[in-house]
Amino acid sequence: MRALRPKANIASVVFCVCVGVAGPVALPVGTTFAASVRAQAPIRVINGIEVSGRFLEVWSKQGSERNSVYVNGLPITAQRSEVSVEDGRAYETQWFERARYEAHPENKPPNDVLLGRLGASRVEGRGKIDLAGRIIANPGDEPFVGVDQPADLSASKLWFPESHHTLSGEVLEYWKRYGGLTQFGFPLSEPFQEVSQADGEPYTVQYFERNRFELHPEKFAPYDVELGLLGVEQYGMTAIPGDALPVAPPKDVKSAKDEIRIWMTQEPDTLSVFNNDGPTRRVRSLIEDGLVGRDENDNLFPLNAWYVPTLENGGAQFIGEGEDRYLRVKYKIRQGMKWSDGVELTSNDAIFAYRLVLHPDVQSYMRDAYLRLHNVDNPDKYTVIYNYLSIRQARDVSKSQSYGFLSDFISLKKPVISRMYSEVGAIYPEHVLGKIPPAKIPQDPVSSAPMGTGPYKVERWNKQQEMFLVPNEHYNLTSKPLIKTIRIKFLSYIIPGQLDQISLITSEAFGSSPVAGDALKGFSLVVRPAVLWEHLDFRFDYGPFKDHAVREAIFRAINRQRIIDQVYLGQGRIMNGVVGPDIYYSLDNPNFARSFPDIAAEYKLPIYPYDPEKARQLLEDAGWKVGPDGVRAKGGVKLSFIYGTTTQAVRQQVQALVVADLKAVGVDAVAKNYPAGVFFDSSYDSPRVNGTVKLAQFAWGSTRDSDFAIWLCGNYDPLLDYQSGNNQHYCNRKLDEANAKFNSEADLHAQVEAAAEAQAVLMQDIVVVPLVQRPNVEIVKETLANYKLASGTTSSFWNARQWYFR
Repeated sequence: MRALRPKANIASVVFCVCVGVAGPVALPVGTTFAASVRAQAPIRVINGIEVSGRFLEVWSKQGSERNSVYVNGLPITAQRSEVSVEDGRAYETQWFERARYEAHPENKPPNDVLLGRLGASRVEGRGKIDLAGRIIANPGDEPFVGVDQPADLSASKLWFPESHHTLSGEVLEYWKRYGGLTQFGFPLSEPFQEVSQADGEPYTVQYFERNRFELHPEKFAPYDVELGLLGVEQYGMTAIPGDALPVAPPKDVKSAKDEIRIWMTQEPDTLSVFNNDGPTRRVRSLIEDGLVGRDENDNLFPLNAWYVPTLENGGAQFIGEGEDRYLRVKYKIRQGMKWSDGVELTSNDAIFAYRLVLHPDVQSYMRDAYLRLHNVDNPDKYTVIYNYLSIRQARDVSKSQSYGFLSDFISLKKPVISRMYSEVGAIYPEHVLGKIPPAKIPQDPVSSAPMGTGPYKVERWNKQQEMFLVPNEHYNLTSKPLIKTIRIKFLSYIIPGQLDQISLITSEAFGSSPVAGDALKGFSLVVRPAVLWEHLDFRFDYGPFKDHAVREAIFRAINRQRIIDQVYLGQGRIMNGVVGPDIYYSLDNPNFARSFPDIAAEYKLPIYPYDPEKARQLLEDAGWKVGPDGVRAKGGVKLSFIYGTTTQAVRQQVQALVVADLKAVGVDAVAKNYPAGVFFDSSYDSPRVNGTVKLAQFAWGSTRDSDFAIWLCGNYDPLLDYQSGNNQHYCNRKLDEANAKFNSEADLHAQVEAAAEAQAVLMQDIVVVPLVQRPNVEIVKETLANYKLASGTTSSFWNARQWYFR
């Protein structure tokens, strides 16, 4: 009978039994074992990769080439210095298809080469049970729950008290034949059915500390029992040392000045962990490091985690079969990372963040991402595992909670995922925030001087004046930042004579690109396309806009290049779709056809270039005739409507140009301007929501995380439109289907194909008129080195620890 018992922590037991030494002594980073290994003949090139010295001896000890390949597999990396995620130390390492070799020259042979615990790493945390409810925490994990000692033990059936698992049959035979406990370690599961990552077929498997046995009855002996390719599945999950991260300060460089002064016109209301607006994100990026981060091009890299978990590198994987299949994402936290008060960061801080974000008294931007999770587990101090909902669990949740996003997964019969699964984990200091009632955290003093693990901390914040940030003395991810002090001034304008004290002016300080002149002598304009794109939204319940010809005519009548030249001083970019050209899945991306040729061949963006004569012809052919007042009409209805935007000066400049262009083809767009708080209000009082404005001008942010939900039929309820979000009242079921596929696919190619279909549908229907991809412009002192401007998703302060003055 199976006993629901917690798994024993057998790591130390295994090490003593299998290896027989007290523990590893690590080589410092950069120290190589290669010279001593290669000095010992022989050397062989296997699979095009050199294997030498003791590594070759261990690989060859199975007695034959076939056996060596069977047990270890072929080499897949050269010998290299690599940090172990288990203890954070560097070892000379080589990966094989089924094994990882680790050199320990401080030990006597045979213990000078140790085998990595690839099986234990693959299944870490599985088999956890709820002691109170005696329930297995995750579906499909029953085989990992320990069993009581069976009564029928014999030479052909073993039971290991160290792991509470049995071993029998063909697997026991092969386990003994090819090295037993020393080679494979203790069993970590009972035999069970698992879908193979290699071919997608189900096989009976059993996990051990260092590998996985698979039964293949379709093959002849001795190939009817195989060892899993755990090396192939995990070798990409390589730990990146702090000094190799893209935020690491350059070596052998000193800054000519210890302080930088920054001008920001927008001041954060708070630095609360629940807030994620632009100014807050900027400042918090100096104070906190997450598990992973993004560079200026939106590429992910590890911070407090050793690696970025992906399906490709084995940090994420799908578990189970059928309706119980779910996504599992595992982080390994770096040992010794500390909060700014000196307390060590552990996996408990990740568990606390998960519970806090979902607390009923909390309004957090992270909430939607965490609602996709079934649970979060921390099997040890430095491991945190995020388990997503299976189809069955999603169906159960949807019975009691109205989470609309779950319906797509349920209807498509796919396990719940997030396209941003590689960065799901947040970390908050439990020892600090855990003492504060959740609802009071935003108002607590800690939200003005938050606790972080980043390079700086807030020394003081004089509201509406300036903020002083000083080095976090406990920061130890990389070497210390080159600039010691950051002084941020919150000013609506610069007083003459103060500019020479400023080294960086952020993009919030101006609404359009400034012209460099004598006043900016000694500064440079740093420009790149922003994630924001200005556009026009059609209101689809307005009669004339139901006519495709009218929408196309309006699109073709607008001289978008003139907007860029006159308003944005030539620094914007024309867009043809609803996804910025810098996004990998954008049909507007110049590299899209090269990256996804088959998708590009099937899905095309219709192009509507500036052509006022074509616009007039479209309207004429559709029956819209010019009246004596110069305004077109059809069936007694004039092509006259309210065209609204905010009171921002730059938007009003764009609006004036659009009004003139539309007037030239007989369309009367009546300009109206509203305070931003009114225009963007989500209630029925907003003219954009209640339909007063028929053509709305504002900006969307287009990032690699964006989807197409704002245009879904399900987000438009004609009875409750002020609560819906789809303020255009647009509906096309093809778009709904494409968006559902886009958000539920783990396969990149399938994601991109769904996104391409969505983009094509939206632009064939001409749901919006993309006016211009706005430029992101910042003004930087010419003596400031290593400043890397981001597009807007990532704060341009992301690599501040690399800045220095020449």
